[in-house]
Amino acid sequence: MHSTILAASLLALLFGPLAYAWLNRQRKLSAVLDGFVFLSIGGIVLLEALPEAVHHGGLLAWIALAVGFFGPSIAERLLHHAARETHLATLLLGGFGLIVHATVDGAALSEPAHTGPGLAIAVILHRLPVGLAIWWLLRPTFGLRVAWMTLGCMLAGTVLGFSLGDTVMAHGTTPLLAVFQAFIAGSILHVVFNKPHLGDRYAVDTHAHVSPRYEGLGNALGLAVVVAVALLHQDGDAHGTGALPWGRFLDLALISAPALVIGFGLAAALGAWLPSTPLNWLQRGPQLRQAWRGMIFGLPLPVCSCGVLPVYRTLVNRGVPGAAGVAFLVATPELGLDALLLSIPLLGVDMTIARVLAAAALALAVGWWVGRQIEVHAAATPAGGCCATEPAAQVPAGMQRFTGQLDELLRSTGPWLIVGLLLAAIVEPVLAHTPLLGWPDALQVLCFAVIGVPVYVCASGATPIVAVLLAGGLSPGAGLAFLLAGPATNVASFGLLASLHDLATARRFAVGMLGGAVLLGWLTNVALGGSSGFQAPPLPHEHAGWIRWSCLALLTTLLGLAMLNHGARRFFSEGLRGEHSAHVH
Repeated sequence: MHSTILAASLLALLFGPLAYAWLNRQRKLSAVLDGFVFLSIGGIVLLEALPEAVHHGGLLAWIALAVGFFGPSIAERLLHHAARETHLATLLLGGFGLIVHATVDGAALSEPAHTGPGLAIAVILHRLPVGLAIWWLLRPTFGLRVAWMTLGCMLAGTVLGFSLGDTVMAHGTTPLLAVFQAFIAGSILHVVFNKPHLGDRYAVDTHAHVSPRYEGLGNALGLAVVVAVALLHQDGDAHGTGALPWGRFLDLALISAPALVIGFGLAAALGAWLPSTPLNWLQRGPQLRQAWRGMIFGLPLPVCSCGVLPVYRTLVNRGVPGAAGVAFLVATPELGLDALLLSIPLLGVDMTIARVLAAAALALAVGWWVGRQIEVHAAATPAGGCCATEPAAQVPAGMQRFTGQLDELLRSTGPWLIVGLLLAAIVEPVLAHTPLLGWPDALQVLCFAVIGVPVYVCASGATPIVAVLLAGGLSPGAGLAFLLAGPATNVASFGLLASLHDLATARRFAVGMLGGAVLLGWLTNVALGGSSGFQAPPLPHEHAGWIRWSCLALLTTLLGLAMLNHGARRFFSEGLRGEHSAHVH
């Protein structure tokens, strides 16, 4: 029986070259292949390999993951002459990581590590995309010889792991190896996400006359593999850790789904039918009143952190006063309707009220302090309102405009929601081992405010992360500081302020945001009792009712259609990098 399982796992790897040869013959099939590898390998790394590495490696594993994912891009920018060498090294690291993973897979199939038939099927099933990924990663750059050598090493590693099951499993759970595996996971995600080795061979755009739906078809097949592996893992744990976050991810998704469905619907309706706000309303009164109006105008708008920057540029170019513009820049990404409704079940009523008041106060204070020193240049306002980005005649009406706004929201906010839920599900099991939660409350606030400054995260995506941290013992002020600093501050916002105004304005904005987030975090701890007195709402594990399941099904369908229509790579790239433009009509 065990020899049959081993043989099946080896054949699953050998499926890769055959599938690659068939799918790589034309652009449409190449797009299907690209979509399949992107979602299947990305999902397996994020929801299988990474949680195990974090479980055993702790905070160092997170750092190693970040180095593996961002390191190649940083090295390429610093060492322009070594860009190709950086890509080659990243590819080889990814191949080596898959060899190590194949060895652990072999050990997972051996006695006594093997705990059920579901485990064996899960391991065999996820080796289908892994074998395909070897050819997708290495064949275009290194040729057949290196690809076959790597695949041969994976086959040998599988047999070795199967023969030395207990020994491999014992050494596979050491903290040092876990940190290394997290680094490799980051490297693989970098290659899968950016595909630097393929050039434009798999380009899916209008110029190539390849519909994004071909990539979407591959995404659907890849997602099916990931879901099947998740379900089969319930019959056993491939690595003996019990750390896989599937159940927690589902719990968080079920808790969040009703609020997100309502929030997306209201936000899309607001964006579709809210009348354009005239410039003279924002220009009236003294600077403090202008900051107040910019804050009021920005707080409910359905524009997240990745979309507010082009809107702010438009407002500045059309003569909006500095106080109103900066207050809008802070308030808009801090708290939209979706994030507000999501905060109530995840953070509790008290924390939600604190979040709303703090976001308003921070936007008002920073808008007035920074904006009063910005010189305003009058500009003509085009027809269609202060935020119009195209002629009014081209704007669709009625339900077409509503669906357009909904698609815009899903593309700008959806990727951050998915990433936020994934990170929250992965973080929860290791909270007990996180030293940050044992620090004094005041130091926690400062630390999480500083962490939030460079992080490019949507308000809705940050909410489940903070909810899990609060449940694990984080002080409410520290969570609030992250929720304030994360969505509204990042390198892109500093760069925009420096280019539109001057470097001093960008520095004042950074100081105001960081100082304000810390001060409001400390005040929140005083008001809510700090980590010792604050009672975070429980995150239930029980089965949800039909309403939550229905909302989750609807939300999954909407996100799935957005990925199918645009392709998952473009969906995540534009959302996470802020490349997709937001329009507020």
